[in-house]
This record gives sequence, structure tokens and C-alpha cells, in this order.
Amino acid sequence: MAPWRNEKWPADITVEVLWRDDELKPAKALTIYEELKAKGILVYRCSGSPIALALKDRLKEDQMGATSMATGPYLLKPPGTIMTYYPIYTDSCAAVADWVKENWKEARKPRVAYLTADNAMGKSIEIPEMKAYLEKIGYEFVGSQYVPLVPTAPPTTQLMWLKENKIDLAIGVMVNPGSQPTVKEMVRLGMGPFQPYKIVFGVATPGHVAVFAPAMGELGDGYVCAGSFPNWDDPAPGVKWEVELQKKYHPQKFASHIQYMGGFLEGMIQVEALRLAM
Repeated sequence: MAPWRNEKWPADITVEVLWRDDELKPAKALTIYEELKAKGILVYRCSGSPIALALKDRLKEDQMGATSMATGPYLLKPPGTIMTYYPIYTDSCAAVADWVKENWKEARKPRVAYLTADNAMGKSIEIPEMKAYLEKIGYEFVGSQYVPLVPTAPPTTQLMWLKENKIDLAIGVMVNPGSQPTVKEMVRLGMGPFQPYKIVFGVATPGHVAVFAPAMGELGDGYVCAGSFPNWDDPAPGVKWEVELQKKYHPQKFASHIQYMGGFLEGMIQVEALRLAM
């Protein structure tokens, strides 16, 4: 189960993993879920926000526990059966806002806006509670701008809107294929903590720094991501164990994307749920 645990998985019971590619399409995911449910699956997983939103009610109705790499606030309210394993997007954005506010030196209120992915994941932070929290801790909320999940062109218009509206903090939810070109364009426009126009850009996980930093180098200095996983060279026992398992089972190919840690966590949650149920 884990090197720091005494419980063992029953030797006479085999776990079978069934997988399908839903292509992040809700309609396809619904069909896949019904197929696998008919095969007798006991736990499930959702691949992203569109899928979690589409399956949330059905999973609860079927009393089917599931994991997900999506952690929108919709998973908590109303309560369902999809388990999160890192902070929900709004909590991560709030952590960034807290940090910036704690280090704010000016007498005026800092101005904040959403700069977030133009999909269900990115827009899930647009809830009354998020805006209310930002205003409660002393921000002036200005509005929202959206960037395609994977931009095909630099988000110049959105960034110029931030500049024109004198935004001090932009927060949102993006994957690295969105955050990296966004930051590149920010630097080109002279925007950032170390640029002529001072602004902080902070995102929730899954905008992992462990992916962002090696790809961007010094160009990405000042980028903030809350709730992310540690690096693969972190001395934590859990990380060491995951590295050892990779070396044992596929020594010829190390899966270096940090979200692979999330895969470990989802597997551990699912297996522990089955063990407890038995």
C-alpha cells in the first residue's frame, strides 16, 4: 500500500485496471462510463472538469467513488463522490491572492482580475464566493479575461486589457500549454514582477512549476503556481517511493511529467477505497 503503512493488499485478490480515452469529450465519457459500469467496475476516475461535471450526478446516484485530476469547487458543493487529491482551484487562487496581499506595500487597494482558461476548468473559479473572498481581504475586483486552453496565437488582447485596467494581480487556472505562451507574451509586452509594468500572474495547479520552470528558464521568472506537487528530486519519502517504483517497473522510461505523481495518488486512493470496502 505504501512503505510507511502496515496494511497489506490481500494476496489472493487481483486489481484489474480498465482504461479508455474519452478525448475530454463529455458525450464520449458518458458512453465509456456506462460500458465500464456494465463490466462491474467498483471505482472510477474523471479525466478533467468537463467530464467531472458531466458525470458528477450520475456517479453520486450510482454510489460510485471516483478520483479526478480536476479539482473545481463544484466537487465540494453540493457534496458528491468524486475525491480531490490537491487543493480546489479557488483555494489555490486564494493562496496566491493572500501571498500578494501580504506583501503589498502601497496605500491603495490592489486591483485583481481573472486571467484564466476559456473552458470549464478555467471558468470554474467564477463563483460568488471567490469574488467575495478577494474583496474581503482587500482587493478591488475588476473583471475576467479568457485564454484558449492551448492558444494558437499570443493572448495579446487579453494582456493589453489587464494593462489598460491597471491590474496588479491576474489569477486563473491554466495548463502549461496555456500558461507558457501567456507568460512569453507578458514578457514581450513588458509585464511581470520584474518588468516595467508590475503585475503578478498566478495560477492554480495544474499549472505546475515543475513543468513550467525547465521549459521557460529565466524567461518565466515571477510566475506563481499554488498547490502544485514537489519536484522528482524532492527528499520526501513519498517521492522517493514513486521514483523507486518507476525504476522497478519501467526502468527504460521514466515518466517525468509531474502529473504522474497525481496518477500515483489516484491509484492509491482507489486501492485504499477497495481495501476499506472489503
